[in-house]
Amino acid sequence: MNRKFKNLSVLVILLIFGVTVWATLQRNWAKNSKFHPSSITIERIGELQQVKQEPPTILPSR
Repeated sequence: MNRKFKNLSVLVILLIFGVTVWATLQRNWAKNSKFHPSSITIERIGELQQVKQEPPTILPSR
């Protein structure tokens, strides 16, 4: 039972490590090349949505 649990924990740690490395690579790729298909990441999509939600900068003159 202990050995199984140990193997499982090692797998989980490796998985988390791999995901973090992959995410950082994706982010660097997005910064370096604008035309790379992976440049549109979840963060980029969030930024685009924020831009759409912001009110227009041109304010009516009082």
